[in-house]
Order: sequence, then structure tokens, then C-alpha cells
Amino acid sequence: MSEDEKRYEVLQTLELELIELRDTLLQIAPTYHPNHDDGVQITAAPLWQLFRHKPWQKILKDTWAKLEKRRV
Repeated sequence: MSEDEKRYEVLQTLELELIELRDTLLQIAPTYHPNHDDGVQITAAPLWQLFRHKPWQKILKDTWAKLEKRRV
């Protein structure tokens, strides 16, 4: 595989990641109304899918699940 082909493959992967990010943000955006007085964990909880740091992602996912339970 040539350098150009490798670079093209990397760019294709990046494009797919950006499309996925855009789609996720568009899905979240209509209902995302952060209150910055809530603190980082609660403010970031609806965005848990976007975090790559797995321990922080798990904390945010758990926080989001608890917040969702309260809404029902």
C-alpha cells in the first residue's frame, strides 16, 4: 500500500468519525439545554457517548441514566 493510499484511508476513517459525531450532536441538540450551575458531571451527562475516556464515559452514562429515571 502506498503512502497516498494510507493517507486516503486515514482521511476516510476521519470523515466517518466526523459524520458520526455530527449525527450524534444533531440528535442531542434539540433537547440539550445545559445549566452551567449544575456542574460539569450533570452538564456533560447527556453527551456521555462522545467521551472517549472510558472511566469518565461510564460515570457520565450512569449519571445520565439516573437523570432519565427522574424525568419519567
